[in-house]
Amino acid sequence: MKRYIIYALLGCALVLGSCAKDFDTDSPAPVVPDNQEGIIPMSLTMSGEQAATRTDMVGNRVLWNENDRLGIFSPEAYYEWKMSFLPDNLYYNNPVNNVCMEIGSGAGSAAATFKISSVYEGDTPEYTGRWGWNTKSEQLNFYMYYPYQEAAKAATKPTALPFTLPSAQKQSGSDNTGRFSEYDLVYASTVLDLPAEAADKSVIEDNLIFDFDHAFAVLKITVGNYTAGAATVTGVRLASGDGQPLAGNFTLDLTTGSLTSGQTIDASGAVVEGVSSSSVTTTFDEGVEVARYQSAVLYLFVNPVDLTATDTNVLTVYTTDGYQQFAFKASRAFEPGKIYTRSLTVRELETYPTATLDFESVDAKYLAGQTSYGANLYNAEKDKTSYEGDQFISYTDPATGLVIGINDYNDTYVTMSTYKSFFGGGLAISQWNDMTQNSYLNQCSVYCKDASTGKGGADGSSTFAVAYGYDDGSAYSTDNRSSFYFAEAGREAVISSLCVCNTTYVHLCLKDGNSFSTPMSYDKNDYFRVTFTGIDAAGAQTGSVAYYLADFRTESAPGIAEGWNKVDLSPLGSVHKVVINFEGSDSGEYGLNTPAYCAIDNIEVRFTSVE
Repeated sequence: MKRYIIYALLGCALVLGSCAKDFDTDSPAPVVPDNQEGIIPMSLTMSGEQAATRTDMVGNRVLWNENDRLGIFSPEAYYEWKMSFLPDNLYYNNPVNNVCMEIGSGAGSAAATFKISSVYEGDTPEYTGRWGWNTKSEQLNFYMYYPYQEAAKAATKPTALPFTLPSAQKQSGSDNTGRFSEYDLVYASTVLDLPAEAADKSVIEDNLIFDFDHAFAVLKITVGNYTAGAATVTGVRLASGDGQPLAGNFTLDLTTGSLTSGQTIDASGAVVEGVSSSSVTTTFDEGVEVARYQSAVLYLFVNPVDLTATDTNVLTVYTTDGYQQFAFKASRAFEPGKIYTRSLTVRELETYPTATLDFESVDAKYLAGQTSYGANLYNAEKDKTSYEGDQFISYTDPATGLVIGINDYNDTYVTMSTYKSFFGGGLAISQWNDMTQNSYLNQCSVYCKDASTGKGGADGSSTFAVAYGYDDGSAYSTDNRSSFYFAEAGREAVISSLCVCNTTYVHLCLKDGNSFSTPMSYDKNDYFRVTFTGIDAAGAQTGSVAYYLADFRTESAPGIAEGWNKVDLSPLGSVHKVVINFEGSDSGEYGLNTPAYCAIDNIEVRFTSVE
């Protein structure tokens, strides 16, 4: 599909006309409702915390929303700028380099005007929104793209525009295209020939016509339910049989339209190695119940590759009760900007393989030892990468493949070096359950003692892990959040659930306070919570789940959480890593006053990335 844009440089007007097709598709043309005058509503609203772009697509038109942003380059043309303290002076000594445009008028229509983005207000230089001729060049090339990428800002080059296509994509419901703009990278180029009469650095008054192309292909998967009853479809996954990159980090050369996988750019604008994924999964926000003999439709945005060479490509349909796999061999190479359709009939579901990390088989050498402070969590040498002697670095569980370990610590003031230490946060494996000592010296104790076994782990077990560290993004906060992840690069699975319990240090601080924190109360509507954020193999967030370790927000709230409680993490979808963070009402200028700890146990893994 293509989008056509006419860009009037002098007036900063960006006019979007209708095009013949949004997608070239293998599917039949849709039926047009009479009352829509040939336009079929297809809401394409961008979701999430990204404030950058939203696009609506309506039938054969593309509509622009109020917050849409595009980027524009011209290595040859000058942009016009001025300074507030010299308002009558205009300057033309810089090329047009990743300048952000936003809507000026016409939101919700196919004929919108764009202006220089308000993100530049107050900047020096201050863009005027006009460009000037550079008579050193016989032609001025212009490159435009959507959505605007702020990465490296002006250091971004038209030959290496960074974009991340998540391997874990989301869809709001069956046949819902409301998140297409999150994954749809479009680009265009055009050229102006230098007129014989053009004066250097004079304002360009020509119009530019941009014919937009799309970087990725789309798979439209129709899942038919032919099982014995209703099925709740949760997602679909495509895995390349020969390891071709379907998602991850990319750089796009706007000058040629060449897309390169496994690359990104750093803060200086240099091209560096990124990540790539040979699989891509789309999951519903909530599972879609499909009656027998009915179907659900999911979309996968993919890197346009050739999957015709092997029949070992696999499409997997996921439901709440199991999965079914289908061999997939493309009939032709994918082309960017096209939709390819595939129908899958689910008849017999296989049970998901699962594993649980309950820490009970962990060797004693990995435990927080000596005292409930865990002194052996601090004496790691900077050149050690695994356990040696009496020090703990990390543990890899053989059943789940999950890595549990402590973080790097930058010891600036003493050794001027970086090494593994619990000072830097992380996960420590423990068997301590001293329920009396309100002190960081008791940081590895869980506030639980089973009535039958006297032990502190979930279900009366002995061993668990203690998570320590947080990041609130403030000036005084250091990101020392703990996490657990799969040792195998690129590995993804669903972390179905885990058990959470307060540590003794936290529980007593919530109840009694200490020299830093105050007791939590209903009068102050206090709270303290832990959040679990999923990260996919491409490094993108898949979602977050919060659990309240203390909840005094309303009179009916439960107060301080007691004992072990199971937390459902399946909404995170398929993840490579889970990052743990803490938030609370007892916070000040320097961050949290409540100690940032909790205990976790019984991490349940469902291996949805079935081979």
